[in-house]
Amino acid sequence: MDVTETRYRNFKHLFEQFKEVVRRDDPKAPEKGMLKLFGDRLGVREAYMSHINTKFKNIGPTTARKMEQALKLPHGWMDQVHGQPKAKQEPKQQDQPKATQQEPTSGKDHLQVVFEMCRRKDADKTMTRLLSLLDELG
Repeated sequence: MDVTETRYRNFKHLFEQFKEVVRRDDPKAPEKGMLKLFGDRLGVREAYMSHINTKFKNIGPTTARKMEQALKLPHGWMDQVHGQPKAKQEPKQQDQPKATQQEPTSGKDHLQVVFEMCRRKDADKTMTRLLSLLDELG
């Protein structure tokens, strides 16, 4: 698999995670408009997001780095293969009993926390939590 396909798969994975978080907050959130909302979070124009999503255009290195920065992912994250096949993935944290839930430890867990924070209305709390997560990662 080449870097173009890897970036596309990572993009699709991130987009699916984003939609899950949005729908957790608003179960009736329509599919229409999700790509624009995700693009707004990434700082990428809606038309370009549509081109990426339909594979009309590839994700170049500049856009990949921009996405990584917007999501607080490590440099080069979009260029690497991540994840496991769906059948082998562990249950999501929200599906586990509260007694077994832990603080986020993996990059994916931290990313999910960031997505959840992006959906919150209170910017000060979001910024404080983001800074706290960055300190934990640093």
